[in-house]
Amino acid sequence: MNDRVLQGAEDDVLTCPAPRLGVDAARRLLAAEWGIQAVSVSDLDSERDLNLSVDGQFVLKVSNPAERSDLIDMETKALAHARAVAPDLPLPETVSTVTGTGSASVHDESGRACLARLITVVPGAPAEGQPVAADLAEEIGALCAQTSLALQGMFHPAASRVLDWDVRRADTVLDGADPAALGVSETGLA
Repeated sequence: MNDRVLQGAEDDVLTCPAPRLGVDAARRLLAAEWGIQAVSVSDLDSERDLNLSVDGQFVLKVSNPAERSDLIDMETKALAHARAVAPDLPLPETVSTVTGTGSASVHDESGRACLARLITVVPGAPAEGQPVAADLAEEIGALCAQTSLALQGMFHPAASRVLDWDVRRADTVLDGADPAALGVSETGLA
């Protein structure tokens, strides 16, 4: 069986359009699956999913229909693992559905099957778009290192997936590419 939430022609998560879900549909989903009567639901930026701010306390994450369900499971379990190992790290928590699961099935406005998760909001301001001063870079680096350590010992079958941006795959990804067009020489950066 295909482990993608959506089966069909649009099965590439990088090209499949993000899910769409209206505010009323999101409120119904939140009430039915998490028992939450949301007052405020608003869009958040996202690369390929639908992220909605819920009452400033939660984020409803509706995954891209092309996203593999085992990867969504891995993300949820990785977050739980890191939180258990390093409870002082500022990480969101996955909110279980009323049935005790980490995600719920939903169909977006186009009828595409998606998985939805609800996570808590981590207090603070986004660093995106801010000048990266030495103190901010140091803080981000420290948090990345602490998170990496917290994820040690976390294993999941989906972790063996292939990532095009893995530098160890550069030869495969760039096979046939014109080095001059990429601004690199045969031995490195031009």
